[in-house]
Amino acid sequence: MNARLLLLSSLMLGGCVQTIRFPPDMWPDDRDFGRADRDTIDIGCHGETPHWSGSVEVLSWDDIVVLELTRDDWTELHPMPQSTSADRGAEYRLGPLEGGVPEEEQNEGVSSAFDCQLDASELLYVLRVRSAVGTLTDCVWWGALPPIDHAIYVDDEIDGIGGCSSLDE
Repeated sequence: MNARLLLLSSLMLGGCVQTIRFPPDMWPDDRDFGRADRDTIDIGCHGETPHWSGSVEVLSWDDIVVLELTRDDWTELHPMPQSTSADRGAEYRLGPLEGGVPEEEQNEGVSSAFDCQLDASELLYVLRVRSAVGTLTDCVWWGALPPIDHAIYVDDEIDGIGGCSSLDE
């Protein structure tokens, strides 16, 4: 009797459990999850009254995206809040940031000491993506060649994801 009850129970449970399947293209490839889509990076001088602005798409949701602007000994960090969400990830936006303010008046996410028209070609740009819990998931750089002691070369956390890649690679 116990064997019959066990067999009947397992058949009933087996029929009630369904597997939910998603189309293979609905989710980003695991290797790309949490990475910035290189083709969508658009950071620069925009608008009739030129100001820093731009966006990037990340192949995940609820990330922490920060843009670093560096020239010589001056570095600024600008958070890029999530603006939209889609099936394959989210878009993160920069600015608009007022450019060319005095260094002592520069305020992250609001203004920059760098003039977007005069300084853009001289800057090192580093985009870092972190998961919602703060784990670094991607790092990409472009612009001026970074100095050999810059964090993209010596940061252990960046080494953990295989380095900070050049946008041109």
